[in-house]
Amino acid sequence: MSLGAALPHTSRINSGCLLSSTLVPLEDLSDDEILAPDATSISTSKSSKRMAPTTTSDDNDIPLEKMHKASALFVNPSRRFRLIAASLHASFLQIPIVHDQIILFLRETASPSQAESIIGTWCLTAHDVDRQVAAIAFKTWKDTVTLHENLSSSLHLFVQRAILDPSGVYTYLNPVPPPAPLAPVKRNAGKLSSVSTPGGDQTPRLKIDEQEESKQDRRARLRIAALGAARWILGSTPTLPEDFFSNPALWSSLNSSEICPWVEMESFGFGQPNVRKAAWSLLQSLVTTHKEAVRSLLPTLSTAVLRSAWMELDTMVQATLWQPLLVFLKQYPQSWTLDMGENDNEEDVAESEESRPNSRAYQEFLRFLQLGCSGSPQQGYPTVVLIVSTIPSSGRWIMFSSTDEAPLTQFFTSFWEAINGRALSSLHRVAASSAFLSSLLECIVFLIKRMQSDNAREERDPSTPTNEFSETLVKAQLSRVWDEISNKKLRVEERAAARLVARTLESLSEVDQSLFDAAWEALARSIASDYFLLPSGYNTFLQVITAKFTSSVAHVIEGESVPTTAFDVSMLTILHSLYLSPTP
Repeated sequence: MSLGAALPHTSRINSGCLLSSTLVPLEDLSDDEILAPDATSISTSKSSKRMAPTTTSDDNDIPLEKMHKASALFVNPSRRFRLIAASLHASFLQIPIVHDQIILFLRETASPSQAESIIGTWCLTAHDVDRQVAAIAFKTWKDTVTLHENLSSSLHLFVQRAILDPSGVYTYLNPVPPPAPLAPVKRNAGKLSSVSTPGGDQTPRLKIDEQEESKQDRRARLRIAALGAARWILGSTPTLPEDFFSNPALWSSLNSSEICPWVEMESFGFGQPNVRKAAWSLLQSLVTTHKEAVRSLLPTLSTAVLRSAWMELDTMVQATLWQPLLVFLKQYPQSWTLDMGENDNEEDVAESEESRPNSRAYQEFLRFLQLGCSGSPQQGYPTVVLIVSTIPSSGRWIMFSSTDEAPLTQFFTSFWEAINGRALSSLHRVAASSAFLSSLLECIVFLIKRMQSDNAREERDPSTPTNEFSETLVKAQLSRVWDEISNKKLRVEERAAARLVARTLESLSEVDQSLFDAAWEALARSIASDYFLLPSGYNTFLQVITAKFTSSVAHVIEGESVPTTAFDVSMLTILHSLYLSPTP
């Protein structure tokens, strides 16, 4: 059976377009010609451009030697052409004889360059930016391709080239044609006139999906497809090509800056949020499928990940990056110290912690906090305490500034800068402010717990200045929380704010009663000084707080004992001011 007889009319036409360079290319065909009922109508109408395909007497002789010409269609700028190419390719593979000969051709007949181009562009099409194109191509890819060593190597090389040099790959697949010969000129009654070409297309079609894409967009389109192909490779091969994944240029796809911070070049992700999304998805696959192998990549990955995440401003990219970022930091917390470029020299190790400079990535993280999680407070603030928790105790000095009198001052100053700079002034200000307050209070409790546990591990006296600093910290932060809520700079619904504060007080009491006393003292003093100046709506805040802790002074209220602590006195004062019963 011949290929032409086995296919419907439309497939007969396009099989020639894909498999033979002697037929009319798709770019020269109109929509009607692509769907023409008879192949001869096209070869006849375009005979002045190309010769008709030659037939063979052998029904099984399929002209696959020109199959590599399909690679150019797989990466064509026109979404329509890529869809046609993917659809026809899928149709061919449904024919057993064609399917078998294509596989045989790729494995045994094709030259290395042909196999690399075909298998590479096929995989790129399976991860095309257009979902419909990708869905069709990925099904044929999944059902057909089983990579042996040679094809796997060819695919790896092509995908690497497509990410690092997409323009070079495109030019290789679509070489610049030689200049067209000049039309002959003849004299006619003293006038010069050019000879028209019979059958020429005098009215070139202009369609939206066929308009020439910019070089930047073409590079982005090919990189997105190649990054998707790299993600498939990670899930399909047990070994990791470390030389490629350790390339700093590859991970510039994560970065939105024009000049990449860790290598002198333009970032692949600059001006291309979809490239950055694809790169974060690749990181997710990498840390999931090759956990141990990633450790050898950390010198490069640590800087790339940490110095890209905090600078990202696109909300769609941010929605993609949180999961891979948190997984990466949880599995490889040493990334914070690797970003410092620490020297293993014994003199450097012996250097005092206070004199070490801060991590550049950590400084960018502080900037991220100052900008209200780079403009995405509802997405970003719930992750802050998780991010802080990944800084290892051995690298805790990163959060200590040598220019500050007390540790963590810089951290909380940056946190509050979002309020000072009105970074939360958006349409969803209440929700953003609530996320801010919840994150701030969680960080206070977490960092105090960490300092307490570090003291216990190092067998320090709990009465050391570190414990004094913890009490000073909670006093300052709880007072600031009340001030910002009461003056409406922090627009949190009163009942929600009271619940968050009450939960924090409970957590502090579980760590150390002295911390609870310090926090309550600061809060009660602030409330007492501002109470008569507050609008009546703030009674709700005070009611929730007192309802939570009234039971602690029930013995005093019922006359069974006299107030003996500052907490007893301040609670009774607040209750008296509110005219509340002790019932929660």
